[in-house]
Amino acid sequence: MIDREAGKRAFRDARNNDYSDSEWKPMPVEELAAELSRSHSRYVLEAFLGNGGMGAVYSARDLQSSQRVAIKVLRSDALSDEAYIHRFDREVENHRRLDHANIVRVLDAGKTNEGSRFLVMELLEGHTLAQA
Repeated sequence: MIDREAGKRAFRDARNNDYSDSEWKPMPVEELAAELSRSHSRYVLEAFLGNGGMGAVYSARDLQSSQRVAIKVLRSDALSDEAYIHRFDREVENHRRLDHANIVRVLDAGKTNEGSRFLVMELLEGHTLAQA
């Protein structure tokens, strides 16, 4: 059963803790690759793809499946914000419940030894909506 009041509170809390105006910069690929390899050697980072309100997205190779994947990493300046972490964890949980041809699949999620949280998704190649 969906707790709509809890969802409204989490949305309100996340909106009140909006980090979009902060000076946050995504972690360089080499730095994140080193951090990720210390705790999750399954993924090899390849390139930075972009960033947004919740974090940054990188392309990587999954060494177990040999497929390219996208790894979304929660922004480092939000790691001490429980509401933001809860929002990210909820995103992971909700994505795992979805199974549809038009929704990107979540393959894995985790936390590095240094505390960075990440979400691994299938990597889709193509154009953005802005390019369409």
